[in-house]
Amino acid sequence: MFRLFLRVFLMLFNGRTLLTIISPALLLGLLLGCDQDSRRNVTQQPPPPATAAPAGSTDLELFREGAVLFSDLCTSCHGSGGNGRGSRRGPSLQRSELTYGNSREEIIESIRKGRPGGMPSYGHVFDDRQLEALSRYIISLKP
Repeated sequence: MFRLFLRVFLMLFNGRTLLTIISPALLLGLLLGCDQDSRRNVTQQPPPPATAAPAGSTDLELFREGAVLFSDLCTSCHGSGGNGRGSRRGPSLQRSELTYGNSREEIIESIRKGRPGGMPSYGHVFDDRQLEALSRYIISLKP
């Protein structure tokens, strides 16, 4: 949805003083992404257990879904393709060894519960299928 908004915005203003126009919108997006009430809801409700991909899902479907989710929700911190060059400076996910583990289960746990030093919890945002899709996509980023 944000990408659609950005495309329409770019077409309307054709690049004129784009940074001045878009900066308030980006700031608003960052502020909405840091909602403290959402974090409280996570601590009140236990996250669902990680499960394997639902029956009938193909690896390619999960990969594509993970790529879209990552592009929409993770690139602001982890950068395009997980290169670590996001505006909020999350670590690169293209390294062969990730700090908190390389298995799908460990990656899902990092997304679901968050990690010290800046990674917020997203257990309240993603369902099990989305967590599985994201973990598969993130694993594909490594060399």
